[in-house]
Amino acid sequence: MYLCFNTISVYKMKVVFLYLSFGVLLSETRGGSLSISTRFKDGDVSFMWNGSSSDSYDVALPGLRDEVFQVNGTQHTVKNAISYKSIMLDVKAKGDKNFSRIIYNVSKVTRKEGDNVTITWNAPYFPSSGIYNVYHTNEGNVKSVITIVGDAEKGTPQNEKYDYLSKPLNSTNITFMIRDITLDDAGYYSGGTKEEDARSGGGVVLIVLGKPLTPNITGSLNISVGNISQMFCLSKPTSAPNYYAQHVNLTYTWFVNGTKLDKEMGQSIELNVTKDHKYNNYTCTAMDHQLESNHSDPVQINPLYKPDKLLINQMPTVENEKLTVKEGGTIGPYNCSADCNPPCEVKWRYNDTSGKIKDVLPQSKAALILQSVNRNMSEFRCVAIYDTNYRERYIIELNVEYLDKPLAYINGEQVQGHDSAFQMSEAETVNLSCYVNSNPVPQIKLTKGIAATISEEKNNDWLTHTIESSQCSDTGTYKCMGLSTGFNNTENTFGLSVTCKYFTTCFCNYQMAN
Repeated sequence: MYLCFNTISVYKMKVVFLYLSFGVLLSETRGGSLSISTRFKDGDVSFMWNGSSSDSYDVALPGLRDEVFQVNGTQHTVKNAISYKSIMLDVKAKGDKNFSRIIYNVSKVTRKEGDNVTITWNAPYFPSSGIYNVYHTNEGNVKSVITIVGDAEKGTPQNEKYDYLSKPLNSTNITFMIRDITLDDAGYYSGGTKEEDARSGGGVVLIVLGKPLTPNITGSLNISVGNISQMFCLSKPTSAPNYYAQHVNLTYTWFVNGTKLDKEMGQSIELNVTKDHKYNNYTCTAMDHQLESNHSDPVQINPLYKPDKLLINQMPTVENEKLTVKEGGTIGPYNCSADCNPPCEVKWRYNDTSGKIKDVLPQSKAALILQSVNRNMSEFRCVAIYDTNYRERYIIELNVEYLDKPLAYINGEQVQGHDSAFQMSEAETVNLSCYVNSNPVPQIKLTKGIAATISEEKNNDWLTHTIESSQCSDTGTYKCMGLSTGFNNTENTFGLSVTCKYFTTCFCNYQMAN
């Protein structure tokens, strides 16, 4: 692709053609008094005309700007000239009726690193001095890369990578080759007898394409589930010269787990975050004229989410939503886990029957080691703490079974053991009571002597037997018995001594057994 800075000058009806490379630079006064010249620098073209620098001039850029505008001074610069095929400038002094015009065409050659490139332009003449230099200008640095002496056998390159091809040497068709080009070879090539000519019109811009820099992905990666994560693929072109690269628009490709996304996403990508995004690695590449960069380092979205529920490994068997266990027995071990990000703090606690919540000791985080259970424990709970405002719980309600030793009462007075009998007088009313603290509700028996059941209660924790009018024959050994499936029977024995009015009763020893 070539666009050159070349000259055709037209003064009124007379036309003089000056050929430089393949484009045309046309200067036409059409009655205007101004002579226009040009200068190329860092991708910009400056148009200069003769006249007073303190005056203002009417300037038009047909095809670039629609309106005529005022310029103070004798110069106007068009930025990024290499993005245009040609630039037409009209300028008119205050006293002129007609505009003076110049048409400026830019020649550029685009190649990739490692290619060989041939550059050519037509010089208006070969210098009478017999010496012609090819200049390379880049990043403000100007250097001669080839010197041609007309009567020599060949041009003299300053580096072996240059090869001067024009024959004969004093030909105005300037042609040379640059081998194995690099980014350092990019820039503006022009010719002349002195360094000042390096910036004049008529040269060729060599654009060397390079792979864009390896991208870096930035953006919001720590995002709550349900929100939008936006990521950006950041890269820069390495193509040269810089005044070309700064106007390059890179294209971008996104990959998830190494697979190209079908949808064109551009430089940024937006994703509605789910839990599954934690399994995805995202990379991107940048491209400049089919030259693709290396893949960026992979990034992962870190989806933030609260626990939906807790999972218990070795789930206990429950009945009526409660875990039944005998007092003194053990529960566990259970492992509790919570799917949350960031990870929840998991701990075990228990409630006592007074409603107080206590930590299980020793703490073993997610594991509940074997725990001895007593009747004061109403529940164990696994607690997953996400933050100060949110926590999830899994509660194991307990049904603690127990069967206590019966308590015996005579006429409302608790009797203790069998060391002495409770004294009553004949004909008095006697209330014999048994109380059994138990879960579940026990079966209670009241017996006298050797296993003679005198009263029984099956659905209450109290049993009461009344002797309306005591007799001497009521004297004896009594036993309260508590019975519950899965437990050994519990007993409490006590004695009753009824004093007869007409004779003395014997004193009997009674035994309490448990």
